[in-house]
Amino acid sequence: MKLSEIKLLEEPVQTRTAEEVWQEGGTDAAQYITTAIYYVRPVKGEADKYEVLVDQNGTRKTYGVMDEEDLNASFAPMRANQKPDAEGFTTYRSADVYQAFKYGGDPIRLTIDKAPDGEEDGQTVKLSTGDYLLRQDDGTDFVYSVERANYFDNGYVKK
Repeated sequence: MKLSEIKLLEEPVQTRTAEEVWQEGGTDAAQYITTAIYYVRPVKGEADKYEVLVDQNGTRKTYGVMDEEDLNASFAPMRANQKPDAEGFTTYRSADVYQAFKYGGDPIRLTIDKAPDGEEDGQTVKLSTGDYLLRQDDGTDFVYSVERANYFDNGYVKK
């Protein structure tokens, strides 16, 4: 028999739901917040409107304009009683809190039935050894997402 005729049988990559994987590994989860810094200042001449910029690699980029209710729902001040800088900005962080754990099993396909806003529900993503599975409270349910280790380690800190 020639070497080219030998067929190796591999196990197929398993497909599992985010909920199943969370039940197995979620006991090791901790709470995390993002490290992104946002700069917020009132919009001149418009009551109850705020300009929000995000720091991307040392450069401030426009994130959007929002009213006070949306601002308070989405962001939290970095420090209490901070004074605005020379341009009128105060620093904020995202108000989102995530539970996450580092996945240590074999690579799998992960079905995410309920994804964060802006992402498609029912998607299947690859979950590799060392990736993080994130879970976030969405009011009545949990939403799940996967972050690659290098992105997670540089973009999140324990709360």
